[in-house]
Amino acid sequence: MAELLSMAQQFRGLPMKSLIGAPLKAATDANGMMARTQTQFMLSTCFENGGGANSPQASGSKLTPIMVELSRPVIKADGSSGDDAKITLKLP
Repeated sequence: MAELLSMAQQFRGLPMKSLIGAPLKAATDANGMMARTQTQFMLSTCFENGGGANSPQASGSKLTPIMVELSRPVIKADGSSGDDAKITLKLP
């Protein structure tokens, strides 16, 4: 029991709030920076700026998603290639 008491006394002067809180705050700050970076990446690569401004963040600019049109290759029963089957999917 004396060992437990002396160990508790050893931790008495430590700033527990900063020892525990600082890493948690650093993790949440890093998570927020990562979310902002991911959002900026999505806005700059997956959207077109239809408002005429230079920046996607410009106020009043309208962002439209870049759409993808997919086609599927067709292989005939004899193994030769046929015309691509046109499949139009509106995928942003």
